[in-house]
Amino acid sequence: MQVGKTRIAALLTCHDRKGQTLACLEDLLSQSGATASIEVFLVDDGSTDGTSAAVAARYPSVHLIQGDGSLYWTGGMRVAMEAASTESFDFYWWLNDDTRLHPDAIGRLIQTHSALAAAQDRPLIVVGSIRDPETGELTYGGSIR
Repeated sequence: MQVGKTRIAALLTCHDRKGQTLACLEDLLSQSGATASIEVFLVDDGSTDGTSAAVAARYPSVHLIQGDGSLYWTGGMRVAMEAASTESFDFYWWLNDDTRLHPDAIGRLIQTHSALAAAQDRPLIVVGSIRDPETGELTYGGSIR
């Protein structure tokens, strides 16, 4: 990883979820305490609800990539990864557009990666967990192997 600010490519795919996509981008681009610069690569896979126009108006720095509705999530993420791969980033963060983030999510992910990397000499993948917004219970997440 480079010295200084951590460069993160955030990769997302969306389709007709304008409100959720905008809320996710708001959370992502307003991360507090993160010592990172974030570039967003968003594939809009044929939305008809005005998602692209709303994203472009509110977040002009987002790399907005148009799909035709046939990519679905996996194909959209592949296209986003291909676009981001033309530059050098420290991390490539796959993020669902319907995810709401804790204000310090990026800082926690970077801190977790740094601690694990210091203890191990092998490649790492750090996965965040998902909480139910009403109960706070963990509903989905990664595991340690």
